Amino acid sequence: MHKFNFLITVSIFLIFPVLIFAQNISFNDSFNFGDEFSGLYGATFSKEHYFFEYSKLDQNLGFISTTLVRADTKLEDVERIENVSIHNNPTSFISLFEVIDGRLLIGSNVEINSEFYFFTHSYALDFSDHVLHDSIRLNDREIFLSSNFKRLENGNFYSLGNIRLLDVADREIHYVEVNPAGEIIEFQAISGNTDRPSTFARDPSNGNIYMGTLLFNSLLLNSSLQPIDTLEATYWNGNSRLSFSSYFCDFENDKLRCYCTSPSQDEFTFSLLDYSIVDDSLELQNVQPLHPEEREVYVVFWSTIARDAQGNTYVAYQESANQFNGVMPNKLFLSKVDSSDNVIWEIELFDDKGEYGLSTSFVDSEQNLVLTGVCYHIESPNSPRNFVIKVDSKGSIVTSIKDLNLDSSLNVFPNPSSEYISFELEKSTEVDYQIYSIGGLLERQGRVAEISGNFTIETHDLPSGMHILNVFDGGSIYVTRFVKE
Repeated sequence: MHKFNFLITVSIFLIFPVLIFAQNISFNDSFNFGDEFSGLYGATFSKEHYFFEYSKLDQNLGFISTTLVRADTKLEDVERIENVSIHNNPTSFISLFEVIDGRLLIGSNVEINSEFYFFTHSYALDFSDHVLHDSIRLNDREIFLSSNFKRLENGNFYSLGNIRLLDVADREIHYVEVNPAGEIIEFQAISGNTDRPSTFARDPSNGNIYMGTLLFNSLLLNSSLQPIDTLEATYWNGNSRLSFSSYFCDFENDKLRCYCTSPSQDEFTFSLLDYSIVDDSLELQNVQPLHPEEREVYVVFWSTIARDAQGNTYVAYQESANQFNGVMPNKLFLSKVDSSDNVIWEIELFDDKGEYGLSTSFVDSEQNLVLTGVCYHIESPNSPRNFVIKVDSKGSIVTSIKDLNLDSSLNVFPNPSSEYISFELEKSTEVDYQIYSIGGLLERQGRVAEISGNFTIETHDLPSGMHILNVFDGGSIYVTRFVKE
């Protein structure tokens, strides 16, 4: 194990004009979740749509249902599949969530007849069909937990995650590899390690894998998944010993780069660490603070990293949160950094009534950064709300919305219908609506006014079958399905 008690070289960004913005977050309002905790956890995209995985969590029972959401890139036209299931059993703890070959490929845990499995399955991008691909049976009450999957040069997806015994603790780390057809190529334990992976990367030159963990340790594995070196990501900066937890890493040329947070409240709040790998040994070479000198320093709790096709890196991280002891408003920090480590722009977001927790991010086909997460509001601290923030390549907020998961409580009647459908909404006298076919074809849109407490839309000229109704009521979006006879 390598430990560093001497001063590591510290780099600073090149000095040149940087656009720095401080903005208040302005969200559309949303409904109350009640006693269920719900969150957007997985996110991916195709050229025309965004896809989100939305899980509902009971505070006592754990994850109880999964919903898939498909939205257009304006976050307006939305469809969803509730209670995703395999053989009529609910799925949970989705980790693989990728668009590949015109399908949404998913890896989920499921319990079937008291037996526990990790399944791969997929949906058509219009949600028109669902196909099961492969499965691994786990031991009794075990699940596979992973933060994400990455893509290999051969096109396969791989991940490092824990086998966890439900309601107890993490068990051995496992390596999982899945090909684009959904076949599980490898499912192998890494003996003797029960730490929780926070990031990982595979060296394309020799197949070695670097893994960073939440306990501030780093591990280098050979291509056979045997540990060959460990590194406590700690160094002495002249005043105190700093430890780093890595949230994203990648091999670039002859070095390993890791974006890390430090538990210390100093200029190393968020940093870029460079490792060299010589003779199968990790050596920490450089620490580059990424938190701008112009900002106050904070303890960082979580971060997400995304990259575009040009090699720019979009960094998002949040000030430490405290939702377990009341709402503590916190800041979100966003930066765009080019391939030469020059900062293009920086954004500081703040809502004095909300505490925000980042979940995931991606850069879409039009080079927009899309962030997702959960917000706790001062006025309803026990009712978390989802949020989605979309930022263009120049650092301007394009869209900010809460509750993309939508409100499915809209009651449409009669259902099935022949001539019309009606529904009720409180505090509204006029709403916009859209009706889609089950295949995603827009069939009708317009505005309807309340009459005698109900909103009514004619359906007599719609084709028979299932249809999707979207209703836009101020800051809320309601989605439901109905059958035209």
